[in-house]
Amino acid sequence: MCHAEVNAVLNKNSSNVKDCTIYVALFPCNQCAKVIIQSGIKTVIYMSDKYAYKVETIAAKRMFDAAGVMYRCLFFEIAASIYYCDSKDLTTYFFLILF
Repeated sequence: MCHAEVNAVLNKNSSNVKDCTIYVALFPCNQCAKVIIQSGIKTVIYMSDKYAYKVETIAAKRMFDAAGVMYRCLFFEIAASIYYCDSKDLTTYFFLILF
């Protein structure tokens, strides 16, 4: 058994994933971070960082920083996109997703 990030890199549909973006539900652990860095992925988009306090997550962030891999939360991107949209319907939809 392996984590989803490792599985995605090992079972990719292309010859390589260099300079690609990976979308994950949880922020990657340190073991997955090593695979992501070695594969050449340049950006990690995650939905939750609920284990931010864990040593494994702190180590993963340090490794990403050292390797130049960018990481950011998907919900912040959605919030920024909707903030600049004038549509009341989209704002209502966004709040329904969050709450």
